Amino acid sequence: MNICPNCKTDLNGTEIPEENRHLYGDKTHFNRKIGVEVRGMYDGVLFWKCPDCNWAWDRWPKGESRLWALAQTHITRQQNTVILHEEARRFAALTPEGRADLEAFWKGGE
Repeated sequence: MNICPNCKTDLNGTEIPEENRHLYGDKTHFNRKIGVEVRGMYDGVLFWKCPDCNWAWDRWPKGESRLWALAQTHITRQQNTVILHEEARRFAALTPEGRADLEAFWKGGE
């Protein structure tokens, strides 16, 4: 997958020079997605992360590997962090009146 499942950005990087493509399995472009390794859990990439929105997603097919299950806690934590940052950004962009309305709603008011 070369598209972020969250922000849908293209994760193809810069072009690999033709004379070096044989070193990269004849691929034409570098990949921008970030491979995340968790020390002590697995010696290699456990899940992927988008460099633009920080969303995390599975490297392993669901249920096909113990590594899929191992990655879920970390992926969920990453996604929750992204969601909280996005909500905080939206809240900060509200007008003072909008903030007051939202705070009243959270407290159970109208």
